[in-house]
Amino acid sequence: MKTQATYQIQTAYEVQGALRSKRWTVRSWAIAHGYHPRTVLHCIERFAPEKEISPKRKLAKKIMHDLSETLGVDLAGCKDE
Repeated sequence: MKTQATYQIQTAYEVQGALRSKRWTVRSWAIAHGYHPRTVLHCIERFAPEKEISPKRKLAKKIMHDLSETLGVDLAGCKDE
């Protein structure tokens, strides 16, 4: 079942919804990946694709990269460089 192929994720709400479709909450995903839930939520809100802001700091880049891998989409231009 691939729900992400039908639309592109743009907003923070869509990122959270995509996590939900994979049976994750932001909190459960953060804890499972070793991050603080508020830090992950901040990154989602700050670096959602609609904001057109790329993360600069190492932790934010790592979080967005891991989210991208989980969801199967590129979030905030986090392609491997």
